[in-house]
Amino acid sequence: MLVALSPYRQNRLFHIQWHFFWLPRCHVGSLGSPAAQGDRAMRRFITSSSARTFRASLATPAHARLGSAAAPSTATTTRAFSGAAPEPPLESVLIANRGEIACRVITTARKMGMRTIAVYSQPEALARHVQLADEAICVGGPNSSESYLDMDNVCAAIEATGAKSVHPGYGFLSENSVFAERVEAMGVAFVGPPSGAIDSMGDKIKSKQIAIDAGVAGIGSIGGFGILTASSQICTP
Repeated sequence: MLVALSPYRQNRLFHIQWHFFWLPRCHVGSLGSPAAQGDRAMRRFITSSSARTFRASLATPAHARLGSAAAPSTATTTRAFSGAAPEPPLESVLIANRGEIACRVITTARKMGMRTIAVYSQPEALARHVQLADEAICVGGPNSSESYLDMDNVCAAIEATGAKSVHPGYGFLSENSVFAERVEAMGVAFVGPPSGAIDSMGDKIKSKQIAIDAGVAGIGSIGGFGILTASSQICTP
């Protein structure tokens, strides 16, 4: 029977092998060659009570040794030993981007059990991110303004594919609060900050004023931040 060892038990086994088998092989003594010493030491350990205790501990779950309070829930135990993937947070995700970032999101989403949907412009029908996704839909012509930056086309793709969430990647529409608001209005999850946060943090003056209102100390001249001009204020501990 194969036993899957936890990192803790793997560490214990390593130290046992080191002290009883490999370490004796590093020294030559009166008992013979290093190999012979190591073999005898290992045989002594295998037949010892310590070895029997160690082997018994391998078959004992950690929560059984620590008490019922450490016992995992039934659902967690079932997933851990059956190999079944946990339920994905959302059924599907449309990646409103291309290239490397789209490939990374698709790879992770598929590991989470989510249906992945790629978008592409007309010349990119055979792009890698299109091939990786479970489904792909064209969102326009070769220019970014006709495809990836066209909110109407992207929103139409979301509706046509029935995507439950949208990951904007970076660049393109990822920092567009209007796009995030439109996605939210469609009842689709936007994988990123809410539209209000994008709008507030995307404007330097507005974001600085929010920091001031929150009592955050800062140095600058925009939006009411006072510049510390006196050297004594800056340098004195």
